[in-house]
Amino acid sequence: MAVKMASDGLWQGENPLDFALPLLAVQIAVVLVVTQGLAFALKPLRQPRVIAEILV
Repeated sequence: MAVKMASDGLWQGENPLDFALPLLAVQIAVVLVVTQGLAFALKPLRQPRVIAEILV
């Protein structure tokens, strides 16, 4: 069984949110992990956490 990454659309009888919400959750998790890692890496340079957030 193949897993689809995108829906065929509302007009084809599929709920687009079934595909969008898991993707959004993964994207948010990736951003948070990368931000934490970059903030940790910038700590010796005495950069505030907001700089890591801006870079990500």
